[in-house]
Amino acid sequence: MYRNYTLLTIIACLILPILSGCTSNTPATIQPTTVQPTSSPIPSNTQSTVPLVISPVESQIVQASSDIKALDLQAQTAAQEIWKFQTDGRITSSPLFTDGNIYFGSDDHKLYAVDHQSGKELWSFTADSQIRSSPKLSGTSIVFQSHKGTLYKLDASSGKKEWSVSFSGPVTNGEQDEWDYYDSSPSIDGDVFYIGRADSHLYALSTQTGKELWSFKAAGPIKSSPIHDDTSVYFGDWAGHIYALDKKSGTLLWSYKTESFNGHIPIQSNPVIHNDVIYWGCRNFDMYAFDTKNGKMLWKQFTPAWVATPIYENDTLYVGNSNGDFMSAVEPKTGEEIWRFDTGSNILSAPVLNEGLLFFASGYAYNNTKIEDHLFAVNAKNGQLAWKLKTDKIQTTPVVVEDVVYYTGFDGALHAVKYK
Repeated sequence: MYRNYTLLTIIACLILPILSGCTSNTPATIQPTTVQPTSSPIPSNTQSTVPLVISPVESQIVQASSDIKALDLQAQTAAQEIWKFQTDGRITSSPLFTDGNIYFGSDDHKLYAVDHQSGKELWSFTADSQIRSSPKLSGTSIVFQSHKGTLYKLDASSGKKEWSVSFSGPVTNGEQDEWDYYDSSPSIDGDVFYIGRADSHLYALSTQTGKELWSFKAAGPIKSSPIHDDTSVYFGDWAGHIYALDKKSGTLLWSYKTESFNGHIPIQSNPVIHNDVIYWGCRNFDMYAFDTKNGKMLWKQFTPAWVATPIYENDTLYVGNSNGDFMSAVEPKTGEEIWRFDTGSNILSAPVLNEGLLFFASGYAYNNTKIEDHLFAVNAKNGQLAWKLKTDKIQTTPVVVEDVVYYTGFDGALHAVKYK
């Protein structure tokens, strides 16, 4: 992801992309290009009376409204931080909100439970390594993965360990490059959950006991989070493959191998499903739509850089872009951009929609210079800025509860920001 490419290298990459000098796994900024869909748009009859949206987005909240409502944006006052909870490590684990508590992990090896009103610690649990997956709720318990690949289930009220699973041993190649910020988070499916691991396996385990039910060997490490529907589980790997498995047996149903763009191929982002269509952003600068039943590509759109995790809300895809430095609204039937909001810094995490406002953050991904990062709120209909707040770099998805935004960042803190 180096911006300091020489002019000669950029010209070479544009004219002769097959040259070995253009195969670095570090994306350069490329000017936006309008590309027509590579196959037929999604037909209108794919819409059902009751739409099904499934998303593994790192943020999770109970009883949140995502309806776009009429907003008096002029009445919005400046956002103001009301408290901050500090840890001893960088945070790339997105917060989980449930029953008045906020749960998240840190590079200081701890999983925290914090009261959402006071910002006071309720309990913490020390794992065997950094926690870069995002915790998920399973009944009254919290499930997550450590950076060494150990899976944990904790009682949500006390932090007491219910079980842990380390398989045959710790992962030794957990971090693939300096922009590999995340470890796979669980996809909870009743008494079963699915999770990827850097050992290149996707696992199905019992939520009650942690017992392995089946596993599937992929072509590369699995750092993004899986997603499931009624019959299948879907995930991507670091080698650029997209998979659909039978969720009961782990049998491969279909797969798709993405094409490398100047050496960029890993799948780091998470997908979203809407009415039998799965949408995926990849590091190869492409965004895809596939039929979940057979893996047929419905469209593919080229973007300026790595594509972040999308969300599907109100018949629109919202998705950020890394070196493109923008958040966009995308037409889900064709992949065409509806509006774009420029941030001036990288976006690698998913946004969240609440009462007509789209909340997201930027996180500059380089150490060679300093750029201001922000927490943003924009009008989801037109991309107009409602407000922004200067922050440290953020590569996580916030949680919005009523008029407070909770986010975690590279400064090692959980922040609460009141905006009304």
